[in-house]
This record gives sequence, C-alpha cells and structure tokens, in this order.
Amino acid sequence: GERCTASCSTPGYGYAPGAAPTTLECMAYSELQGTSPKCMPTPCTPRFDSRFRGSCEGKAFGESCVVDCAVGWALIGDAQVVTCAISGLFEGALPTCEAKRCSSGW
Repeated sequence: GERCTASCSTPGYGYAPGAAPTTLECMAYSELQGTSPKCMPTPCTPRFDSRFRGSCEGKAFGESCVVDCAVGWALIGDAQVVTCAISGLFEGALPTCEAKRCSSGW
C-alpha cells in the first residue's frame, strides 16, 4: 500500500501534548494500519477585564461558561453565557456591570 498522513486539521482541534501527524498505510481490503494522532479541542484563555468573573478556566473549543460581575461591580440585567470559539477566544455578549458606589457608613 499507499500511505497517507493523519493530522489534527479539523478547525477547533490541535495536537495533544507530545502528539504529531502520523503516517497510515492502506492495507488489503481498504484497512488502514497505523495509529492516529491524539487530537484535543483547542483551549480558550479567559481574557476578560477586571469587571468580570466567570467559570471559564480550563474550557476548550465548544464549551461554554457563565460570566457575571466581579466584586465591586453591580450586575445590571443577567449573567451571560459565552462559548469557546475556534479562535481560542470566548464569544458572546458580556454582562453589563457598573461600579458600585461607596457608601458613607461612619
């Protein structure tokens, strides 16, 4: 047989640590011999400014998390759901957060 290369080329996926493209060989009866590379969803890094907080650490392509307001900020409306995109960034509307006013509690 003919040979082909198996890779993690599907958008939103990349190689697991230590993995790389592999060569597969076409055997009799159209069976492929060899081991496919280990692919995993692309991780997303939360890059929200200090107004926001969320459960977004460790999320990867296709996974979602809820974002609301950090301590010191008031949530106007509802918390929002954002989704890890192919780009490695979260997509979706962020909530509206307003700075809380200091009260004089002397």
